[in-house]
Amino acid sequence: DQRAEHDSKVTITPDGLKDLGVLHWHTEELDEVDKLATERGYRNRDQIIFSKEAMVRDVYLTNINSFFEEHLHEDEEIRWIINGTGYFDVRDKSDKHWIRVQAHPHGLLSGIYHRFTVDTKDYIKAMRLFKVPLFSLLLTFQFPLQSLFTEWMRCLNI
Repeated sequence: DQRAEHDSKVTITPDGLKDLGVLHWHTEELDEVDKLATERGYRNRDQIIFSKEAMVRDVYLTNINSFFEEHLHEDEEIRWIINGTGYFDVRDKSDKHWIRVQAHPHGLLSGIYHRFTVDTKDYIKAMRLFKVPLFSLLLTFQFPLQSLFTEWMRCLNI
């Protein structure tokens, strides 16, 4: 079950995530989210509630499957978790193993190729912040995405 914890018993520090190109913050204050949005040029936002109760069954099933496909957002985006929990999976530096990062309230995450799933509670409410009002996913098997990843790492000075 993709929604299960999948504890690998391997921990990664915040600096370890940064080394992978994952940006993350933690704040309970909307004012701080607004400040970060201004600093990073996020001019657009929306909120999403992802749950079986909030979505038509077919939409829920389609989304839980498509979000769990490894992908990269074409333009930098960030998620501020308002309520609920889920997981972002990112690859380690060897590109052989997944690292599961729990998404929990007040956490913000942005960065590299990833996949996402709610946990077994099947509920998360998040604010999506983005630069361009276009939501596009680039799946791992599409287009030579290495250039986008390389540009992302260059912007992070990694």
